[in-house]
Amino acid sequence: QAYLPFRALDKQHGALSHIQCSPEESASIFEEYGMGVIIGAILIIILAITTIIIVIVMCCRRRKRAK
Repeated sequence: QAYLPFRALDKQHGALSHIQCSPEESASIFEEYGMGVIIGAILIIILAITTIIIVIVMCCRRRKRAK
């Protein structure tokens, strides 16, 4: 139930909501998220690692050329 002080006195409290507990067993990541989200996350991680490797290689090459 939300309290909204800027509304009229009779409408300051929102409607009561139904309390719902989550089940005790934990769902697997495949049940929680869709395959698109999982594949997207994997691609982002791979792109981040690739970018880091490319930046490191470029920095090493520039240092070798400077010497």
